[in-house]
Amino acid sequence: MKSYIALNIGYLVRKSKMNNDEFGRVFDLNRGTIGSYIDEKAQPKIATLQKISEYFDVTLDELISRDMEKSTKNLSQGNKNSVIQQGINISGDNTVQHNVSSKTMEEITKNYQDTIKKQQEQIDKLIEVINKLSNK
Repeated sequence: MKSYIALNIGYLVRKSKMNNDEFGRVFDLNRGTIGSYIDEKAQPKIATLQKISEYFDVTLDELISRDMEKSTKNLSQGNKNSVIQQGINISGDNTVQHNVSSKTMEEITKNYQDTIKKQQEQIDKLIEVINKLSNK
């Protein structure tokens, strides 16, 4: 499953017309951290992703697994049969359904945690190799 976190955070920074410093202040982060997220050098914590999704009224699923910029461009204005707005699907028959079930949210969270765990394992291996090379 491809992650769109970096791409979407960059998009939200541009969309909000904030620079990395201003964006970071909203979420109690510094601009370097935001830059690291956008450059895919670091991954935000789940709590940070939740704050971002709440602030911008998007689902975690949208933030993590969809190119939000393309999704936004593909939404046709005035299409009453299929309008996605603020994480809620409003269909032509006036029924309202949440886009992401709690089970799906659990799956997204678990996938994200698994990805972070694998990345941490890779970092640990690299540190081990660096330490071995430094001792020679």
